[in-house]
Amino acid sequence: MGAVQRRPFRSVVLVGAAVGYTVSSYQQRLQQARDEVEDSKTKKVLVLPFYRMKIVEESKSNSLRSLLSTPPTSSLSDKTVEMSIGDVVDLIHQASKDPQIVALYGILGHGSGFSTGGWAHVEEIRKALLVFQQSHRRHYEPNLKHKAEPEEAPPVKPMYLYTNTFASPTTGGGADMKEYYLASVFSHIHLQPQGDLNLFGLHATNSFYRDFLAKYGIAVHVWKHGKYKNFTNQFTHSAFNKAHAENVSGVLLGIQQHVCSGMYNARYGRLKEYDYSTFWKMVHQAGSLPASIAQRIGFVDFLPPLNPLDDLLSYRRHVNKDESENSEKDAKEKDALVAKWTPTKAMLEIIGPLTNLEQFPATKAISIMDYSRKKKEKENEKEQRMQMYEQLMKMPSGMRALFGKAGLDVVRPTTSSGQVNKYTIHSQCQLTTISFYSSFSRILMKRRLRDVRSKLLC
Repeated sequence: MGAVQRRPFRSVVLVGAAVGYTVSSYQQRLQQARDEVEDSKTKKVLVLPFYRMKIVEESKSNSLRSLLSTPPTSSLSDKTVEMSIGDVVDLIHQASKDPQIVALYGILGHGSGFSTGGWAHVEEIRKALLVFQQSHRRHYEPNLKHKAEPEEAPPVKPMYLYTNTFASPTTGGGADMKEYYLASVFSHIHLQPQGDLNLFGLHATNSFYRDFLAKYGIAVHVWKHGKYKNFTNQFTHSAFNKAHAENVSGVLLGIQQHVCSGMYNARYGRLKEYDYSTFWKMVHQAGSLPASIAQRIGFVDFLPPLNPLDDLLSYRRHVNKDESENSEKDAKEKDALVAKWTPTKAMLEIIGPLTNLEQFPATKAISIMDYSRKKKEKENEKEQRMQMYEQLMKMPSGMRALFGKAGLDVVRPTTSSGQVNKYTIHSQCQLTTISFYSSFSRILMKRRLRDVRSKLLC
């Protein structure tokens, strides 16, 4: 009987602990939600570090999975990240529709070539970049639901790119052509003054083993139908025959014409003064183009001495500050940035400005790897919200009414953009409601078990 008399005191203690834990959890989740809302207002630039990305058809390793589980504070500057072509294309498409992503920044060079599975991967990424480039345009479709069209068109999202050279050390046919073909989509191309641009055209190599095998008395007998079945020529010939050369040349010529046409059209604003029929022949025969010549022709826009990304972000942060927030120190830092990226009058006439500070709108950078991690976290959060809603609906109606009076009513998860900020905080409240309800349910269950046990003992 003594144990039964102390039961109310224990229950009060347990309920008090549950309420205290719930309130603390609520405050933490509410602060986290407010931080997320504040971060959603920050204008970001999506950084594509091509020089350390390995693009594959389908990622067989768990490098992307491990990347998603890596803390954002860890240093990833020297790591090569393997990503599937589907993930890269999807992330660029999502960024084109994301209002938080206001610009794109690509980085090439750094002593390594852009690692892809071939021209098909480059073409897919380039088309995704074209979608991002045209994301400000409206594509009118039949308005079957009679929705009101927005009055203002989306803002133009500039695309910056920096590389120290387009002379890649990577072996293989047209490695430099691949990099510049991808880079030509960007509206602001930066090339270091000591860099080069190699547009030699495409080439292909083939190994022949007939003479090597003959030294060991090995003869290969092949039966084939048609003179253009050239795979076995490497064992039966010592060099290209006419049919083999025509076959390889035909494939390369088609790719080269497509690539050259794409680069010319992408840079048409700078290259339109040249005759297309003779332009590429002169470029291919010119050899390696120094940075100054490449800029004079129109292949690149700026010749900065270093990567301007950090200074572009810093300048925009100073510009976006209110006049009341701008101190004398901020004004000096802003003027110093302008002076740093403005060449002397004599150099300005030769190479022009070093970058475009005014058109860069972002104040924070996010790499495509971190962007992928955040997208994955949002998908998981969406699933948790649906599970949360289902659990709340299982709560007794009286309990839901009680929490509803406290402002923690049950709301079905929604994805409408107009309710994102409100629902983000509200969902944290619901999560706290579940935590409190689970703790309270456990307390009631323990009390019922003790009551049944005491009755049995009596």
